[in-house]
Amino acid sequence: METDFNCILALMARALNALPTGRNVLLKVNPMDEKICRENFHLLQEQLKQEIVLELQGDQGIPVGSCEVESEEVEVEILLQKELRILGNKLLEIATASGRRYTFEEE
Repeated sequence: METDFNCILALMARALNALPTGRNVLLKVNPMDEKICRENFHLLQEQLKQEIVLELQGDQGIPVGSCEVESEEVEVEILLQKELRILGNKLLEIATASGRRYTFEEE
């Protein structure tokens, strides 16, 4: 599966925004995503307060499109497949609810 780099950056930004505090932040990504993150490092750094140091590290153990973010106090993991499942379930709920409304309106 090929992932749009904007989607990858959005997931990374979401993980960075989930951090409550910390002065040093380590963003671990799959090596296939590392190049995109390095090329757009300034966009990722903008998600953090100015005094926070962001380090980027490739990690084969992280699935493509996913990331782990670590600070002194907390670790956050965002998995692309899990996010897609959540989105799919929400879309299914909306479609099901929409179908029910349509059925009730006809009666």
